[in-house]
Amino acid sequence: MNRKFFYKLVLFLAINASIAAGILHVLQASRPAGTPKNWETEADLPLIPDHGRFDVVLLGASHGRIFSRDKNHLVVEGILGKTVLNLSQGGGAGVVPMHLYLSHFYDRGNQAGTVVYFLDPFVLFSRAWNEDHDCIKGEPFRADFLLKAISMGFSRGPLIDYFQYKFSGNWRDSKGIDMRFSDGNHGSLPGIDSVAVRKRIQSLFLDGMDPKVFQAYCGHLQALLSLARDHGSKMVIVFPSTLLGPLPGTDQVKGYLAGLKNPDVAVFDFTDSIRDPSLFYDHDHLNTSGIELFTRRFLHPALDAEVARGGNAPP
Repeated sequence: MNRKFFYKLVLFLAINASIAAGILHVLQASRPAGTPKNWETEADLPLIPDHGRFDVVLLGASHGRIFSRDKNHLVVEGILGKTVLNLSQGGGAGVVPMHLYLSHFYDRGNQAGTVVYFLDPFVLFSRAWNEDHDCIKGEPFRADFLLKAISMGFSRGPLIDYFQYKFSGNWRDSKGIDMRFSDGNHGSLPGIDSVAVRKRIQSLFLDGMDPKVFQAYCGHLQALLSLARDHGSKMVIVFPSTLLGPLPGTDQVKGYLAGLKNPDVAVFDFTDSIRDPSLFYDHDHLNTSGIELFTRRFLHPALDAEVARGGNAPP
């Protein structure tokens, strides 16, 4: 090896090492300085402690996240008389993202007495709600979390966004805590618009209802259920209350869950439990008054029934 080439090689390695060090510095700086409250951020990683214990962990898409937004979290904990951690993700996050977050929760040495999954049937019919979902974008950098996302098949787009967003002005200004969509549950719907309902349902089934796709994501759902069981948590599946009526695919999901014959999984269909439009801020999201009513009249009794059934109290 001649001396000129050797110097070029050393310079090349030094430059790349400097770039790598700069990237790692920025990524490490993305860690939030403190621990936000569940209603203060849409990110989940800053909320997950090490070796913590919660009575209830909530999973789901926006139908689960609304139980924390606008300080609804405090209302829910007060009614339930339980500690709650909400790992739901808005924007239609499906079973693969929920599997990722719950797995990370347990990997940190945490315990949950009951895992409540607000399950929307549409999330079992498209990659858009699963491997292609961008929920990880707003999370602080964690190497173990990233590796788990890769192992669960997250697509290239969300993985690249996970890195790139850490270099954005929005991320810098937020001081490492993603605040997107954390408010807005106070409005009331004046009435039910059948045209709006039809359009909303159509927007949820982006790729139709392919049985093969459904079966594939049922496999992910079963893996999530097994994960909770293996860590001593009971599972409660809740079909959330909306004004959309029973969604396409609901019977298929119920049939699949019934076929599991799993005594550790309780299923509650609350789809039509609340029909008063004034308790919703749009056709499928409860407002704060609706959250309070639903928690008191439906969620609390469901969890009490599971505790009475045995084994649902946290260890």
